Amino acid sequence: MIMTFVNLIYTDANPIYNAAQVLFEINDIKFDLQQVIGVSDKDEISKKYRPFKQIEERLNRTYKQNYYGTNGYDKLECANSYMVLFVCFFNFLRQHSSLKYKTPVDDGLFNDDMLMQDRWLKLVELSSQYHLN
Repeated sequence: MIMTFVNLIYTDANPIYNAAQVLFEINDIKFDLQQVIGVSDKDEISKKYRPFKQIEERLNRTYKQNYYGTNGYDKLECANSYMVLFVCFFNFLRQHSSLKYKTPVDDGLFNDDMLMQDRWLKLVELSSQYHLN
């Protein structure tokens, strides 16, 4: 089952994002692009959305550093699985120095003394209890 979401994605002006938008739309997944062009704020759109683009670029760089060693995937499902696991790690498990070594999603799911493998198991357990209607 493919679900349809409406999202706004901030990117640079690389045309690959437009191609991705078309590919996703073919699979009934729609999102809007807000493209920030160049490295200076020469237009109102760039002035308004540059901070969001910078956040996206930093996350993209971190993702690419982790993805580099995988040598790609032969199926879209495999790439999607890797992306989901990365997002779980980045948001729920990885401590960020900019957040005083807390995770972006810090809602008391884990004890401070839990080992990383126990934290992963807890996430898997919680995800198995989640159902889409």
